[in-house]
Amino acid sequence: MKMKRLVSVILAGMMSTVLLASCGKTNLTNADLTVLDESLADELYGIATAKDNTALRDMIQIGLDKAIEDGTAAEIATKWFGSDTIYKPESKTFEPDPNATYDKDTIVLGCDVNFAPMGFKDGDEVVGFDIDLAKAVIEDEMGKKLQIQPITWSNKEAELAAGKVDVLWNGLTINDERLAAMSFTEAYMQNAQAIIVPKDSDIKSSADLEGKKVAMQKASTAVEAYEASGINAETVELADNVACLNELKTGRVDAVIMDLVVANYYLAMDDAE
Repeated sequence: MKMKRLVSVILAGMMSTVLLASCGKTNLTNADLTVLDESLADELYGIATAKDNTALRDMIQIGLDKAIEDGTAAEIATKWFGSDTIYKPESKTFEPDPNATYDKDTIVLGCDVNFAPMGFKDGDEVVGFDIDLAKAVIEDEMGKKLQIQPITWSNKEAELAAGKVDVLWNGLTINDERLAAMSFTEAYMQNAQAIIVPKDSDIKSSADLEGKKVAMQKASTAVEAYEASGINAETVELADNVACLNELKTGRVDAVIMDLVVANYYLAMDDAE
């Protein structure tokens, strides 16, 4: 009996050793990840209202222009990014109507609350760069009340079209498909679709993603950038970027494609934060 018990203990120990060895690369921290130098696509962020709601779009644009001119936008950018990252287009795509009016006293802003540093939950409060900028424009410049409405990002177009939210302001990339369905302000920030991998990964470029397992946020421009790249990988589409990074850190995927703005923020954070 003692011999059987001893053998059982030895076998259990051997199995534990094997399991620990196999998990050595699947308990990564943010510090173990890196952003590849190559990006899949360069992008610009804009603010969107319903296609027929150009009045609200124009009022937001006028307020945003004022916040940029008086330095408020630069102060907010410096708070979140360490420098003035506000994008200033060389030419305008439209001229906002200075007489535009919108009769709602409360503007409902739809956002993905797992999209740091643009908009995310800190305890019971939604905070972030876009939230601060929206407050400066909607509350301070327009004199309206701002209501933050968390939404499932893959449903954003439907939420806006149905009038459940008045504006999408949450690191929203401007592209032709969205321009056809929504009214956009001028771009206010640059972005890129970045590739995130473990530092010791053999993936050094987008070409190395062939045959790998790659995570990205569902219904995001990361999916569009991947599809346009011609890369043949196994893809996993998840609800948000945090879930994608967790899959990478636990070894369930080999890489993540996501917004560079968000990737830089998360990778600079300690995992305990």
